[in-house]
Amino acid sequence: MAVGLMIQMSGVVWLFDNYATMVYLLFFIPALYAFFRWRRDLKMLLIRVDKHLLIVLVALLVWVSMSALWLDPARVDLHEWKFAFKVSSLILIYVLGVALLTSRAPECVYKALVGALVVMAIVGALSVIQDYIIIGKEVNSSIRIDRVGINNWSNELNPVVGGIYFGAFSLIAGLLFIDEAAERRIKAVIFICGFCTLSYMLLTFTRTSLVGLGTVTAALCFWKGQTRHHIVLGSIACVGLLVLMVAVPHQLQEYFYRGGIGSWRPQAWQAILHESMKNLYLGVGVNQELQLTVQRTLNGQREMHLLPHAHNFYLQMLYWCGLVGLGLYLLLLVKLLAVGLRNRTDHYSLIALSVLVYFAIVQVFDVYSIFTRPSYYWPCIWLPAGILIGRYRAQAATSEKIPVCVTD
Repeated sequence: MAVGLMIQMSGVVWLFDNYATMVYLLFFIPALYAFFRWRRDLKMLLIRVDKHLLIVLVALLVWVSMSALWLDPARVDLHEWKFAFKVSSLILIYVLGVALLTSRAPECVYKALVGALVVMAIVGALSVIQDYIIIGKEVNSSIRIDRVGINNWSNELNPVVGGIYFGAFSLIAGLLFIDEAAERRIKAVIFICGFCTLSYMLLTFTRTSLVGLGTVTAALCFWKGQTRHHIVLGSIACVGLLVLMVAVPHQLQEYFYRGGIGSWRPQAWQAILHESMKNLYLGVGVNQELQLTVQRTLNGQREMHLLPHAHNFYLQMLYWCGLVGLGLYLLLLVKLLAVGLRNRTDHYSLIALSVLVYFAIVQVFDVYSIFTRPSYYWPCIWLPAGILIGRYRAQAATSEKIPVCVTD
């Protein structure tokens, strides 16, 4: 299961067409076997965890599945319903599988995290070398890295998706690095990997990831209580930003302009809200295709643009599953965040909490769908959910460090 978990987290950038098959074979099938083999542990886990959290999770997945039945009021599309039901079932198996593995063998989860981080670091390093050393691209926000150019290998499809994905691994690397129980040589590897993933993320020029990482870093100041060190780091960051504002004001202005009124997000949010009002309570059905025609007047010129999604997952959720679905999803996030905050002295829970907060923030500005087959967004939402359930009330009163196990 640990190998399957590692492949699920990182395989999307190196397995390509074989990715789903490998995840099914190495994670989902072993997970089903583990449910039977460790059924007593699973039963005890389900008894120990907050019942309201499990109810909300199941209710959300059921509602998402049922929403596919009203994709078109004129007909009932059983094919879409079967697909939605399959995806919801896979998500539930994944969350419970991660929870059981985290509860029974946390060192395996640690190995999976480090293994996935190493793979992502290699991909990130190859991407930077290929684009900026071999090809010699200029470091510019208008030329954004989004893949390794060798035969189009590791195609992330979109620089924003790549930025969010690699941003999550940069955060995981930072949290693994600050674990006091980790050996120095393991920390050295984690530091190098974190540098590679962070470099890739920065070269995607994705403000969404920067906002998420900045917010989580500020939150960690309070969660960890190491205020003096973080004040120093925060001061350095502020000074660096001031230097950039003085040295390259025009480039900085363009950089943030493209993420503000120049990104079409305000127009997309207004358009999706208007569309959502037509089916406010039930929505139009999960993963319904959407084409938003938005327009604006900028510098005296009228412009039009076609967008495939709302660039805000919460509004996208409102459009797909109505107020009921959005309410269930928000309640799930609140429940998970509450569990993470109560149990943040456990380092596994701290990692899951941080990634969850990061993803909750980036969903305000992007993310198309988390209700898909295993993908790059699963480690950002469903993996933290599984870890938080698996570590529920684990050493809540004392700080537990990650048990580093480098050999079987």
